[in-house]
Amino acid sequence: MVDNGSSDDTVEVAKRYPVMIYHCEKRGRGPPKNLGLKMAKGNTVCFTDSDCVVKKDWLEKISVFLERNPDVDGVGGQVFPYPCSQNGIH
Repeated sequence: MVDNGSSDDTVEVAKRYPVMIYHCEKRGRGPPKNLGLKMAKGNTVCFTDSDCVVKKDWLEKISVFLERNPDVDGVGGQVFPYPCSQNGIH
């Protein structure tokens, strides 16, 4: 996991899981993703952001798809806007 200066409890939540946590001082979307790629050790790299909600089986579905389609280099999925009524923004 790469923290890019989050002001919520993202890092504290991440510490509950067996993940490495890296800190990227350089702001923006690119630098933390590049750091994550550089530090990754597995065969598959997945990106999401702290303001995204993924389904519980998200990683499992990606893994199964890649195993069944070894010639595929990357996958993406549907992205829906976060429901504004839940966070008070209209």
